[in-house]
Amino acid sequence: MLLSPVEGERIEWVIRKQAEAKGISPDEARQLFTRDSPLSHLISPDEVANAAVFLASDKAGTITGEDLNVSAGIVMY
Repeated sequence: MLLSPVEGERIEWVIRKQAEAKGISPDEARQLFTRDSPLSHLISPDEVANAAVFLASDKAGTITGEDLNVSAGIVMY
């Protein structure tokens, strides 16, 4: 299963720990988390919030029972 990590303190901690465990730089470890993304970046909290606000708005009134993946392209279905 591919994950879509969201920017923040927790993922930064995970990236640091992965770098230490693998003996690589934090930048190299970050690339491991973004390499499967066609957009090549971590998801920002604002991107998640924007999707939630949209779904809560009248503009999404006819959307029912759907998945909305805020994943920078990691998940595409």
